[in-house]
Amino acid sequence: MFRDKKPTARNNLEALKNEIEIDEHKIPISEVYRRYGTSPAMVLNL
Repeated sequence: MFRDKKPTARNNLEALKNEIEIDEHKIPISEVYRRYGTSPAMVLNL
């Protein structure tokens, strides 16, 4: 009688967005450097 809704790509994308916690925009830059093991002195040499 009741049908389950077929998962759509949009629903899957929304579910994934809800599971990820991103706080890089809220924390101090020094914490971002520490988390990613980098510093402003490190540069990309091509």
